[in-house]
Amino acid sequence: MTLKERLKEARTLAQELEYYRGLLKKQFEEMRAAGLDEDEDGERYLNSEPFKAWWARSQRWAAELDYLQGLLETGGVSGRHRQVIRLRYYEGLSWEDVARRMHYAESHVRRLHEVAIRDMEEAQRWEQMDIDDAEGA
Repeated sequence: MTLKERLKEARTLAQELEYYRGLLKKQFEEMRAAGLDEDEDGERYLNSEPFKAWWARSQRWAAELDYLQGLLETGGVSGRHRQVIRLRYYEGLSWEDVARRMHYAESHVRRLHEVAIRDMEEAQRWEQMDIDDAEGA
């Protein structure tokens, strides 16, 4: 999967993670309202297969989001370039809306985007080289 594809998927992952966290909170509030024993019934719920599957999936989503955020923060991506990535992928704005928000021409925003992607891909390559070196040592 390319970096652009991963970034496009990041917004969906963040939304799904937020949705399921809200759902979990709601379920526990309903348990309280129904007078169920939070410890006993909560324990049963937390040990259920559907919850365990969701938890594993949510941990993968969170790890992917953390990884992409780390690339964005430490990948040598400057402020304007970082803003393009955030607006385009994390907020889901169109190119036209990103340009309007940043007060730039759309063509300039696209160039900033390409530089940001190139910098993030370079950071990925360096990270992979570090991993390969560590495994070879």
